[in-house]
Amino acid sequence: MHRPICKSSVLWIKRRGYAFESFVELKRSPEEVALAKADQLERYLDSQLSAGRYWTAKQLETGGDLGMTRAELRKAIARLEVSGRLISVPLPKEHRHGQRKTLLCPSQRADSLDQPGALSHEGLDNASSKAPTKLAS
Repeated sequence: MHRPICKSSVLWIKRRGYAFESFVELKRSPEEVALAKADQLERYLDSQLSAGRYWTAKQLETGGDLGMTRAELRKAIARLEVSGRLISVPLPKEHRHGQRKTLLCPSQRADSLDQPGALSHEGLDNASSKAPTKLAS
């Protein structure tokens, strides 16, 4: 069976033994890609915060496992900060090292961080129950 594919889509073929499956992937606009990357970053920071890992923008650029280029990561951080979905929160003194004074935090989690002991693992576990989405670690 022959089916023409429009030029704005990609055809993927998956093989299992002698059987084949095909999938059509529509190309997304640069705006849609940027929104998806910003959402991915927000979910990642939320899951990392739940696991007790606190990230700065510089640390994400050098050691984050997001599969984004530095430019894409910076654009995603800027997009989230401008939209109010990501804020910098001061770290408690016991977590500060050198220049590291703040962490990147999804704004949905920031209210729960205002409570005393919120950056302990117990506080993070309680705060994560309020978060609507969370990645599995």
